[in-house]
Amino acid sequence: MHGTWPARRCGPSSASRAKRLPGVAPSAQTLGRSGGTLAQFDRFFSCASMIQPLGVAWVGLHAENLPALADFYAKTVGFLVVECSDHMCMLDAGRGTLLELWGEGASSPSGKTSRQQPLLVGFLVERLESVVEELRGRGLEPDTPIDSYAGTRWIYYTDPEGNRFEFKDLHG
Repeated sequence: MHGTWPARRCGPSSASRAKRLPGVAPSAQTLGRSGGTLAQFDRFFSCASMIQPLGVAWVGLHAENLPALADFYAKTVGFLVVECSDHMCMLDAGRGTLLELWGEGASSPSGKTSRQQPLLVGFLVERLESVVEELRGRGLEPDTPIDSYAGTRWIYYTDPEGNRFEFKDLHG
């Protein structure tokens, strides 16, 4: 998101977001490499998100070895298998969110670049510490320590095909 965002007004002002970063005026808050301010972000995205989605319902991922990746997400990560066939596997990632796996993907066991995996998925959990402990018990170590920003915390993992994913909680 480089460049200038439209200066049109609609939706709520950035005042509500100022609560997320205490002590910093919204006009002074910058957004990463884009250089835009939080106020600009709110003006643009409050207009762009008038649909008001309730959340993410489904995520799809291509796998080089579909049975092995389905096994990883079911047995190691702990997602419930909803349906599997020779061509796909649907898993319940919690609260109605589905993770669907298909074949014909490409793996990179050392980890994929952002070009190889342009979308990073985060799964919401109640508390990160209990997830980290559970996954360690199943032999899966996190890629990073727990980090936090703007009221959320997250931790990254990589699946056997090199896809990075995260678990996130709202205790930041």
